[in-house]
Amino acid sequence: MAVLSRQFGRPVKWVETRAECLLQGGREQRQRFRVAYDDDGRVRALHDEFTADHGAMAAGAGWGMAFVGANSFAIGL
Repeated sequence: MAVLSRQFGRPVKWVETRAECLLQGGREQRQRFRVAYDDDGRVRALHDEFTADHGAMAAGAGWGMAFVGANSFAIGL
């Protein structure tokens, strides 16, 4: 905003919706998984494809949020 203000030589106003404001920390994570069970219903194999698009901005290290997402899935097993 500061760059635009300097470029146009006048104040610039930024307006966003509440939903846009709440998206700042949001990141896209997608998981596709397959699970193999035995006859007793116990999990015998798990294949997980995890894609995490966190963009350029992150609260911690770029891999940190993807790590939390993957671990949250694994802990639920």
